[in-house]
Amino acid sequence: MDNTVGKILQILGFVVIGIGIILAFILAAETDSIGMALSPLFTSFVGGMVLIGFAEIIRLLERVVQKVNPFPIEIVSDSEVEATEQPKNLSEENEMEIKTFLQNNDIEYELIEPTPREDFFIVVLKNEALLIELGSFQPKLISKDKWPNDLRKWYAAKNDI
Repeated sequence: MDNTVGKILQILGFVVIGIGIILAFILAAETDSIGMALSPLFTSFVGGMVLIGFAEIIRLLERVVQKVNPFPIEIVSDSEVEATEQPKNLSEENEMEIKTFLQNNDIEYELIEPTPREDFFIVVLKNEALLIELGSFQPKLISKDKWPNDLRKWYAAKNDI
């Protein structure tokens, strides 16, 4: 399970069940009544299982999304970039994040180029170039037909296309 919310819900569910079991033992020992112990045991078990169930639903939904769209693509808004504008620097941290993402998705690349926009980089493959955005929780690949117009013009001018 890669989803943080799902992990937290699952852990919380087990904690609720554990606290209920401990509370049931304490009540059973203090009151000498099994009936008094069953109430917190049952309610904590049901509550914990609901939380674990929500965690499982989140995990399954995330798997469905990954199967439907393994490379999240987002259309980004246009902010004008001049064709003569110099690209931002490619930091080691950004380069490692991009390389890890590409390796995890079995994408072979030839070159990673920075662009004038912050958190946008061009990944040159054998047959094409893709835009990759690092501004969110996970990198997003943007196919060339969905590039912002200003970056498309900048790349064309830079490469005399």
